[in-house]
Amino acid sequence: MGAARSESLRALVRAITATDHGGVQRRTAEALGVAPGSLNDFVNGRTGAGAGIIDGLVAYLRRPVEELVAANGDLAELRRPRTEAGSVEVVFGALPLWPQLLEGARALDPSVPEWCWRDVAEARVWVRHPVTSSMIADMARFVLRHTPPHA
Repeated sequence: MGAARSESLRALVRAITATDHGGVQRRTAEALGVAPGSLNDFVNGRTGAGAGIIDGLVAYLRRPVEELVAANGDLAELRRPRTEAGSVEVVFGALPLWPQLLEGARALDPSVPEWCWRDVAEARVWVRHPVTSSMIADMARFVLRHTPPHA
């Protein structure tokens, strides 16, 4: 990830810490699901935005990483209600960021077999919120529970 993107996400983490967690970085780390030391290294510019921090921000704010970066640290703008009409139909595997979403989902649940990921990629679904790696992992677990194994 580039330095400008990391800096934008860094500003967002600082805003979340100040606004949602009373300035306590440890609480922000817990909310994002990352180690406090990793978050501290990121906030202080010693590291870039790794997958854990990015996935944590996407799950926490329920917005795709592109929107997070574009907000440039403006937490209030990200939380402003959207004006979208409703749900949209998507095929997960046809999404432009599918490889990154799939990689993140596999990291969240490496126990899911390959046939489930293929089924999720082909799924045609209606979604209201941005698709996240967490959503993909949930769908894969759903497929695993409700579909007989196949090749």
